[in-house]
Order: sequence, then C-alpha cells, then structure tokens
Amino acid sequence: MDFFRHQEEARRQTTVLVAYFALAVLLTVAAVCGVVMALFGHSDAYGTGFMPHTVWHPEVAGVTALVTLSLIGLGCLYKFLDIRGGGRVVAELLGGSPVNPETDDPLERRLLNVVEEMAIASGIAVPQVYYRAALIVTH
Repeated sequence: MDFFRHQEEARRQTTVLVAYFALAVLLTVAAVCGVVMALFGHSDAYGTGFMPHTVWHPEVAGVTALVTLSLIGLGCLYKFLDIRGGGRVVAELLGGSPVNPETDDPLERRLLNVVEEMAIASGIAVPQVYYRAALIVTH
C-alpha cells in the first residue's frame, strides 16, 4: 500500500467531485432560468401571443440566477454548519454508533486495535471510533 499514491488519488478525486458539483450548479441555474424564461416569454408586451424574440429577458434571467445561486449557497452553508462539529457529527449523520472501548465483541475489538495502532504509528491521539453494524463483515 503506497500511502502517498492513495493521498494523491484522493486529491484528484476531490478535484473531480468539486468540478462535478460546479457543473451541477451551473446546469441547475441554467435549467431554472430556462423554465422561468419559458414562463415569461410566451407573450409579447401586449399579451397578444407568443413572440419568440421576447423569450430572453436579461433582467429576469439575472434575478433568477441570483436567487437560484443564493438558495444553493444557503443550502451549502446550512450543511457546512451542520457538519462543522467534526467526525463525530458526520459519523452519527451516517448512522454510526460509537464503539465502547471496553467491548468484548471480537470484531469491534479488532477495529479498535487497528485504529489504535494507526494512531500510535502516526503520532496522534486515538480518536473515538464509530461503526455501522451493517458494515461489519464477518468471515
């Protein structure tokens, strides 16, 4: 196992995920603007019928994009504030349960031993360990 290769791969995958997220945001804004333009572009100034050249309204598109981006930004901020508590909060959001350090379960004990060994090897404090029972595989 080459730690540095895995670290570089994780960075590359993170960059790809951020790019996909940015693309999803742009496509969402474009789709919302398209729907709003379709709703507002079906009549001319006098309300007499469809005028294809009036489908694009820059002011409406700008406000729509700004509102859509604001809602996406607020959603991201909410989620960021929701998980700022660290690993414990993320583990619990994903359905994890803390492992009791005094456990007699052999699988939980093995998990704790591996985490403790990794912490000692890297020179950090042993963190609280969480698990999802459905993810523990027995052999």
